[in-house]
Amino acid sequence: MSERNTTYPTLGILLLILALAVMRAPHLSGPLDTPNTFRQADVAQCALDFYRNGIDLMHPRVCWLGDRGTIIFDFPIVEAIMAVAYRAAGGENLTLARLVHLAFFLAAAVYLFLLAREFFDDRIALTAAAIYGVLPLSLGYSRAVHVDFAAVACAHAMAFHFVAGYGRDRPLHFIAAAIAATLAFLIKVPYAFYFALPAVVVVAFRFKPRMIGWMLPAIILPLVSFALWRAHAHAVNATAPDWWQIPGYKKLVDMNGWYYGPFALRFDPQSWRVLGRRFLFDVATPVGAPLFILGLIGSASAARQYGRRAVIVAWTLFAGVVLYVLIFFNLNRVHDYYQIPLLAPVALFIALALDRIACWAAPHAGGGARAVPPLGCVLIAIASWMYAESRYYHPDAMQNEIARIVESSTPPDALWVASWDGATQFEPRMLYPSHRNGWSVRASLLTPEAVEVYRKLGASLLVVASTNPPANVVQLIERFGGRTMELKARPWKAVVVRLEPNLSK
Repeated sequence: MSERNTTYPTLGILLLILALAVMRAPHLSGPLDTPNTFRQADVAQCALDFYRNGIDLMHPRVCWLGDRGTIIFDFPIVEAIMAVAYRAAGGENLTLARLVHLAFFLAAAVYLFLLAREFFDDRIALTAAAIYGVLPLSLGYSRAVHVDFAAVACAHAMAFHFVAGYGRDRPLHFIAAAIAATLAFLIKVPYAFYFALPAVVVVAFRFKPRMIGWMLPAIILPLVSFALWRAHAHAVNATAPDWWQIPGYKKLVDMNGWYYGPFALRFDPQSWRVLGRRFLFDVATPVGAPLFILGLIGSASAARQYGRRAVIVAWTLFAGVVLYVLIFFNLNRVHDYYQIPLLAPVALFIALALDRIACWAAPHAGGGARAVPPLGCVLIAIASWMYAESRYYHPDAMQNEIARIVESSTPPDALWVASWDGATQFEPRMLYPSHRNGWSVRASLLTPEAVEVYRKLGASLLVVASTNPPANVVQLIERFGGRTMELKARPWKAVVVRLEPNLSK
């Protein structure tokens, strides 16, 4: 490790934290918005349920399974923290929820700085953290009600404490690594497993048998915890109701097939075009992408300055996220936020590229070459900000308008059915802002028989949003009665059908 002055990086990282927080301040208020309102609504609903009914980490609830809402995806520790914050504030507060997630993001940036600093110098570490903080996916998701940066923060902490503990012979770091790794694996294991590759490099360069006893808990505890959690999740999800009578309904138990997708999907050109476009615009930006490639190419010269171990660690981190994409290909193809793990290696190689440019320019520009890294950060920040403002931060006014209709038409404990042309059975986007539970269904699947099932399950209201109510919905109005309302948010109509619930389930 290189000699370093601690004052400069401490002040630098504090200023960076302040700058990154200020950049996000304009988008901390308001209702849920893009990116990915779908996932945010599930997180927000779980936290709201914890606030209302008590924190039960083993039985988180969704809003789209009627009054039987327990189903498990990720370990809901972040949602529990949100609920604690709500209690301190005296009620649900999405600005406070966003601040909780922003704090995790800032922790991820700080730990990336600390990890990079173990192998490179202060300037590269700070530049990498700065770029990490201004890339588009960071701007959008860091202030979203979304658990991914919490998982990333734990993964970065796991990697840093493991490397620091091994390199400095400090066992306490391994305790921190074990805790961080366990949380990372429980929240989102795909975001953590690939850090095993850089850890292997660190150990291989200098094997220390005396550290094995401390390393093992940091390895075994997260694996055992994850296995136990997945077994519990499978058991709980198996108890979910099997409403076979509802058209299109599928009981959720095991989603492994959804995570990976068919093997042939990895050879689909359209999928790679989607991922390539996201990499260019959401991950690296058109300004940063050429620098990233330059960083990959120029890393050989960086090895002469920082050592082979440092560059190999950077490359194995990148190789790890490539492996992550190939394994969890379907998730990466469908959802942009699954590219969040790419941000760290991309930021690190861009920082290496700016460092190489500064070194090459130094004989000609003298002290002016020091301006290259901050100038690169500013240019990437501008490109990211312009893209993020057009791509993210847009609430769905129609969903919120319908939620207000439901709130004004039903008591707080009412169950209702939300439907529109693109809805699935897992939709929280209208149900969550209405502060009521219920079901969601594609409009084309709404038959009188299906609606009768919902009525018998306790639904008192059906709302269908559509540009023009289809014939099957018109039949529902004729059978159950109802009214059609013009929506203000979009040139759509809302068909509101009152159901007389049959509570003898």
